[in-house]
Amino acid sequence: PEHRDKALYGILAAVDIPEALISQVLAQGLYLAQIHDDLFEMQVPDDFRPRRFDQHNRGAAQDDAH
Repeated sequence: PEHRDKALYGILAAVDIPEALISQVLAQGLYLAQIHDDLFEMQVPDDFRPRRFDQHNRGAAQDDAH
């Protein structure tokens, strides 16, 4: 209950992900985190619009999440 007013976003973490799947993940509004050689990297293109999954904005893309 104490978190009900907070925005909820999705993230997919992967060690190895096909290049074709990267654009699909981002197009669905999910953040993408990849791990290479013990280095954590977030994929956040300039035109990325994250999708909110909370009750108030279920499925809506939002610009203010960066």
